[in-house]
Amino acid sequence: MDSRDTPSLRIALAQTDHVPATDQDSLVALRKAAQDAASGGAGLVIFPELFWCGYGDEGTTRRLALVQTKAASMFGKVAAETGTALLVGYSEVVGDGYYNAAMLVDAQGQMVLNYRKMHLWGSYESALFLPGAPSPIVEIWPGLRAGVLICFDLDFPAPAQDLAQRGAALILVPSATNYPYGIVPGAVVPARAYENAAFLAFCNHAGSASGNRFIGASTLAAPDGSILASACGDASELVFGTVAPQDFARYRQEHHYAPLLRQDVFRPVTAPPGQVR
Repeated sequence: MDSRDTPSLRIALAQTDHVPATDQDSLVALRKAAQDAASGGAGLVIFPELFWCGYGDEGTTRRLALVQTKAASMFGKVAAETGTALLVGYSEVVGDGYYNAAMLVDAQGQMVLNYRKMHLWGSYESALFLPGAPSPIVEIWPGLRAGVLICFDLDFPAPAQDLAQRGAALILVPSATNYPYGIVPGAVVPARAYENAAFLAFCNHAGSASGNRFIGASTLAAPDGSILASACGDASELVFGTVAPQDFARYRQEHHYAPLLRQDVFRPVTAPPGQVR
């Protein structure tokens, strides 16, 4: 199946000011957003970075951390109930260590991807989390392959380029971008989409928490850098947009710049072994 035959995927970006105290708080918020997204016809709902535990408070981040199997069970149950795939940011605990993670479960409730953030931002993240490895590439929709980055990962061109070179036509980015970094959704998101001729879905926090004032501005960008959907501001909002690969099939075919890079001058980005699924 090529991109001309790929059905469109309606995506919901769950920009939320969710600040949880318990796992139950997060489960209720997750289910409500997934139900609303399903009612709006979404096949995939993306939640912000560390949605499950909230962003910025070390104690809550540790207390609401989940082992991967428990996260898969809880997220998968909501996905199966609503018939929507979910990408959920959470704090993953492995032994004595923690990762800033995002898990993708399909509409049947099965985990298909678990990504751990590679580039850690600031003292809160650096003191708490271990760095992860590049995202697997998975078929998220018939004929549509995707990979994941988290927030600060997107500030570097190489991680997005790596995903695109390994076959991702859609890059999913949970985020906790705060003021004064409006340049990220305003410029970096469409630039990364354009550079890689890929769709890019950026879902950010809203409101304030733990001294952070989040900018919201969740955005879905097209392979030509145009904006397909965006939040109105920095308040809670469920943003809907459609990824239609057939509309950009010719554009993507004619705008692959990576093979033209002077590899005798610049080191090429290569796929890490064992990362392609």
